[in-house]
Amino acid sequence: MHTVKSKDKIYTGDLNFLPEACVGENFKDYIELVEITLREEVVYDVNLTIPDKVELAKSLDAMNIPVIQMHSQGAGAVIKACRDAGVKAQFEVLSRPYNPYGFKDWKEEIMEAINGGADRIRPSITTPRKWTMGDPSMSLEKIAGRTLEDVKFALDSGAKEVTIGFTDSPRMDLQYLIDIGGRAVELGATTVVINDTVGIAKPGLIAHMVKAMAKGTKGKIRVHCHNDFGLATANTLAALAAGADGAETVVNGADPARSGIAPLAEVVMAMMCLYNKDLGVNTEQFYESSLLFADKSGIPVAEQKPVVADRNWMYKRDHIMRTITKDESIQFPFSPSLVGQKFQVGMGRGSGVFGVREKLRLLNMSMPEERVMDIVKAVNLEAVRQKRRLTDDEFRKLVAVMK
Repeated sequence: MHTVKSKDKIYTGDLNFLPEACVGENFKDYIELVEITLREEVVYDVNLTIPDKVELAKSLDAMNIPVIQMHSQGAGAVIKACRDAGVKAQFEVLSRPYNPYGFKDWKEEIMEAINGGADRIRPSITTPRKWTMGDPSMSLEKIAGRTLEDVKFALDSGAKEVTIGFTDSPRMDLQYLIDIGGRAVELGATTVVINDTVGIAKPGLIAHMVKAMAKGTKGKIRVHCHNDFGLATANTLAALAAGADGAETVVNGADPARSGIAPLAEVVMAMMCLYNKDLGVNTEQFYESSLLFADKSGIPVAEQKPVVADRNWMYKRDHIMRTITKDESIQFPFSPSLVGQKFQVGMGRGSGVFGVREKLRLLNMSMPEERVMDIVKAVNLEAVRQKRRLTDDEFRKLVAVMK
């Protein structure tokens, strides 16, 4: 774990660090983030080209992300292009020991990843309930057997490292996960991943599963949390506090299904600001990476998305303008500069004299003081008419008309 830098730009106060508020926290000295943006691309409603994937990988690399996970389809070509472009992160390739995508069988899928230069193979074991629905002949025992066969085949075929993941873990039998995970570790797998695939776990359950599986499997434990109840970040933090070795996150928390996956920026900034744990990520790249991913994936950034959305760093009402222009710590939990953002002045319903003056200054515009109140009235009326804040161009046009 790194020493937190720029503590003078973190404004969360001291109460989070009272001994009473830190009971039970057992963070590992090193926590590994695995970024899965390129894994999920197979089901975004866009066709990402190899140059697109390289651009995204370079953006992740610029943030000092240690491991980038991707799907096995075309993995070799993508890894080569990324390496040629100077990407330094390790590549973990997802494979499936059942019904592989685009391959004749599961062994072919693993060999594609190994021959393509993957640093790790990540077999994904689906929940027995789903697996047996697709292939009723696969009993729990046969699923366990295929799982272990997959691990052994990957290692025997030259895989540098194998990480095994169980989908829908919180709805499976915990002892089953421990038994199969432990046997996989005995065969040589290093890490077992708890996947809360449909986001149904609460923080207490995730923490319990991390502890139980770490003790029972003797392997490293990683979590992959979905956001169906808005708990992806909370569950990820609970897992790390319980001693998990790593977590899977994604830029903007995006997921082609349902509510999303634990967002990279939220997890990293919460660890830094609320737990005083620096994961070694270059957080100043968050905003740029967020915009890039939104552009490439076609999934826009939600207006009130924590950390990365513009609105987090925008105010418009005068009672706040009077303070925030003098001391940003009064209104923000941390400086927007930590995540590549800056304070923005919104123009809309509730804007007043202080806000309009500041907006004029930021846009290098001038207006006689006696006309400022006229602009305030015009801004409020136009915002109500349009049911939204005004853009900078709309504000400029409004001011130009009033000169």
